[in-house]
Amino acid sequence: MEPVICPKCGKACSPYVKFCPDDGTELGVPLPPAKRCETCGAGYVKDFTFCPLDGGRMRDPKDAKPVGPTKDAGAKDVDDAIRDGFDFKLGEVFRESQALLNKHLWLYIGAFLLCIGSVLLIAIPYVGIFCLPLVTYPLVGGLMSMFLSAYVGNKPQMKALFSQFSGKYLPYIGATFIQALVVSIPGMLSNASCLVWFHKAFGGTRDLFGDMLYWMQVDMQWKKILHVNFTDLPFVQTFMEMEPAKLFAILATSFLVYFVLMVFTLFIQMLIIDRTNRPIEALCKSALLAKKRFWKLFLLGWVVIALNNLGALPVGLGLIYTMPMSIAMLVIVYAKAVGVKKAHAETPSMKGDGAGLSGPGIK
Repeated sequence: MEPVICPKCGKACSPYVKFCPDDGTELGVPLPPAKRCETCGAGYVKDFTFCPLDGGRMRDPKDAKPVGPTKDAGAKDVDDAIRDGFDFKLGEVFRESQALLNKHLWLYIGAFLLCIGSVLLIAIPYVGIFCLPLVTYPLVGGLMSMFLSAYVGNKPQMKALFSQFSGKYLPYIGATFIQALVVSIPGMLSNASCLVWFHKAFGGTRDLFGDMLYWMQVDMQWKKILHVNFTDLPFVQTFMEMEPAKLFAILATSFLVYFVLMVFTLFIQMLIIDRTNRPIEALCKSALLAKKRFWKLFLLGWVVIALNNLGALPVGLGLIYTMPMSIAMLVIVYAKAVGVKKAHAETPSMKGDGAGLSGPGIK
């Protein structure tokens, strides 16, 4: 059995004694902490300067920073993860993300629906096309922040959905813009070639094809802002004249390049949320992190695609569950990569009624 920590002096006592041999404090009766560790959240009655568990600085509870997704909450820095590598199991990530989502299911679904609802702003003439990167993407970042906070043991709150509209707003927008810039060309080629190939392979009228592009590429915004139809762009016209086999080769190649670039930029938003305010630094560190476990992350991407395809089957209603779960999976993989501490269940040496500790996930 592990030793029991005295809630008053912090001495590690035998689990078989009822009172601390140094100060006579009854073990098993928690006392209000004088200070809390700003890293792990452990509290002690004795006026420690540093936490006996992890060496974190102790703070007065009224001055203590909330334990959550901060750099101090990580067991290692991003540079350590880049140097030493990291690992994760897909099955474990899947189970943990499902448990994380189910614990506060309706809160997350409500937050996700707000993110989806903001997409409707795109219908606003002229300025609507800018609402997606300036409003929807920061809301998705807020949802990521909610999951990360819950992962370390804090109770998620709806106000965290708007957390990226603070000092992190411009860095987050910058990181999103950089990611879009990196993946935009292969993404646009794969999207356009997919639609044209589908049209050629399965037939259909030009009007039907035009309607598909109108919806999927928000053709009305192209018309109003750029005064050009998406179907009139030169590369789309070139695709229309190609043979289906050659077009499919372009589709496969461009999609593969797009997918690889998405893997390398996978953590860019999470790094802005959790660690840095520099978009270029976040991009570089995201690429270096992804390089350590590229094939597992590549497989994770396909798992997410398959999951959301299944969610789309029941008239798309399943996406209300599968898309937040996909975001939770990304957050958990990131947390495992950079060593963010997960809230654990109680152990005999860490129970609030036996050791006087009260950190994330400890009751």
